[in-house]
Amino acid sequence: MKRNLFFLLFVICIQSACSSSEGDGIPPDKMQHILYDMNAAEVYSTLIKKEGDLTISRGKNSDSLAHYYNEILAHYNVTRAEFDKSMLWYKKHPAKLDSLYNHMMPELAKEGIATPAKK
Repeated sequence: MKRNLFFLLFVICIQSACSSSEGDGIPPDKMQHILYDMNAAEVYSTLIKKEGDLTISRGKNSDSLAHYYNEILAHYNVTRAEFDKSMLWYKKHPAKLDSLYNHMMPELAKEGIATPAKK
C-alpha cells in the first residue's frame, strides 16, 4: 500500500512538473498572439501624432503605446503582472522566445510590420 501511494505521488509530481513547462505563465500560442498584437501596436504608435504636433514623429508615441498594450492585455484576459511574469520566463529561455518570433515573422512580414529574415 505504501509503495502504491509513493508511486501515485511520484506520478502526480511528474505531471505537474510537465504541465508547468512555461513557468505557469501564458501558454505559447496565446503569448504569440499577444506579442504579435504588441508588435503591430509598436509600429502603429510611430504613426500617431501627439495632439497639437504638426510633424510626424520618428519615435514611438508612449501614451498611445501604453493604451494599446492595456487594450491588448484586456482583450486576452491577461493582467500586466501575468504578462511580465511570462516575459521574464521567456527571457530566461531565449530559445522558446525565438521560436515564438520565428512563427510570427512570416505573418508580421505579410502585414508589413516586419522585414522577413534573409536566409
